[in-house]
Amino acid sequence: MILRDWRDADAAAVRDCYERERQHWLAGLSWDTTWTWATVEQARVARGLPGFLAVDGSGQARGWAFFVLDEGTLHIGGLVADSDAVTRLLLDGIVFGSELRRAAAAACFVLDRARGLAVALADHGFVVEPFHYLSSSLDSRGLRVSDVEGQPQDQPFASWHDGDVGDTAALLEASYSEEAGRHFAADGNWERYVTGLVDQAGCGVFDTSLTALVRDEAGLQGAALVTCVSPSTAHLAQLVVRPECRGRGLASRLTRDAAARAAAAGKTELTLLVGEQNQIARHLYAAMGFTTKATFLAARREGRGAARYVAAS
Repeated sequence: MILRDWRDADAAAVRDCYERERQHWLAGLSWDTTWTWATVEQARVARGLPGFLAVDGSGQARGWAFFVLDEGTLHIGGLVADSDAVTRLLLDGIVFGSELRRAAAAACFVLDRARGLAVALADHGFVVEPFHYLSSSLDSRGLRVSDVEGQPQDQPFASWHDGDVGDTAALLEASYSEEAGRHFAADGNWERYVTGLVDQAGCGVFDTSLTALVRDEAGLQGAALVTCVSPSTAHLAQLVVRPECRGRGLASRLTRDAAARAAAAGKTELTLLVGEQNQIARHLYAAMGFTTKATFLAARREGRGAARYVAAS
């Protein structure tokens, strides 16, 4: 097996990798990643985005990955491999490369598409947590679960407006622990994260008509930030409630409202991500009928930190 710099690879071979991945996401996650791979390819060709192809003796690509150094953190993306050996070859190329030596930390949040990836990341010094990608079918009213229907909504939800980025960023910062928040805002800059969610399509196209906010005299207390990841699928990109407002059913109401709005817009599926360790949220979503479609791996390594894997139950 040979590890090649993908910036020098045949363009057709790289496009084949993108197309296989696009089809997998669409079939398995109901997520159209056409924009994602077009953006990655533009960065590879025009800006020299670094990455690797693992190629066998016949010239067939058996795996690939790309990465970028940003604000001192090396972010690994799109890691795909068809065997444990290829996974480790790709990680070796990244971990022992010059880019990581210049980074204060390394991180990834990737679909688990490389054989043995969780163990390989842990062996390379990353702390790893699985995130479950959940899905629920929608009918004309929203979620197809009778036990969450008919519950009163004691206050109307506000819609998203230009200028809500700062308040939403402050809400997310107040609601996430520093460790958990690093999966989304690695540098602690939540305003940058929200701006990216709103202005870019990496997590789907932000939909202001499906997004709902909870405000009172004290300010923003909760939010359901919703994107569209395909014509038929809405994605609950962030469900957040201020800590002092939890325990009042606000999260379930926001979720049901997001589902109802999505159904009214013609969507037939609502998806979301939830961390393996977030037992309260997992219980809520299970009660609402969400089921697991895929697993993502969030991982981070600070310097030469010790390996640890947060095992799935």
